[in-house]
Amino acid sequence: MIKKILTHFAARLDEYLRQRFPQPEGVAEAGFIGNGPEERPCKLIVSLVNIEREAAGGISAGISRSGSEYMRNYPSLLLNLDLMLAAVYDEKRYAESLSVLSETLLF
Repeated sequence: MIKKILTHFAARLDEYLRQRFPQPEGVAEAGFIGNGPEERPCKLIVSLVNIEREAAGGISAGISRSGSEYMRNYPSLLLNLDLMLAAVYDEKRYAESLSVLSETLLF
């Protein structure tokens, strides 16, 4: 489910950014931000950083009565996904990376 959410978000973001920054290989994708020796992708990378449980919806189970029986009701599990949006570009394209990042914040 988390993969589906991240890839959907990255695809919608890519559609939005392609209108302003046309690139045949795309502008945004879900992926890992690493420091390996490989070539920089010149894209905006959407990466999952943390998952937190949302406690505002309640975390304790309630008990309800149904006839002569008691039933325990568990609240829905609400999660916050913390994302990192990183413009990973070559040093020569630094100004373009700032433009892509600024446009991403408008999304």
